[in-house]
Amino acid sequence: MGKNKRQRLAGGPSKKYKAPAKPIPKHLKTGAKGPATTAAAAPVKKVVSQKKQVPIIPFAPADRILLIGDGDLSFASSLVSAHGCAHVVATVQEKNRKELEEKYPHVGANITVLEEKEQKVV
Repeated sequence: MGKNKRQRLAGGPSKKYKAPAKPIPKHLKTGAKGPATTAAAAPVKKVVSQKKQVPIIPFAPADRILLIGDGDLSFASSLVSAHGCAHVVATVQEKNRKELEEKYPHVGANITVLEEKEQKVV
């Protein structure tokens, strides 16, 4: 009678299934230096410098651009001043300039930028 059978008959511990051990990742393996449990032995992450990305602008300065519902005309102003767009048509929801200035008190600065860049504001 084998040893395991004797233990089972005597009420001893039965043999249970044990899952195979998972392999230890390379960065956690212990070498001659000792266990990798201390902060000094932990792997150091490499700092990867990212290349500076050039912004993607989906239009050219010569393109004709239609903006619907620009609100305070800030986007139209930035297209004209920062990107040099010459053909911008921007619409707002308000019926007249007075109503627009009541809703957006700072809209005058954006209109001035548009007029200085020879854009027509109606």
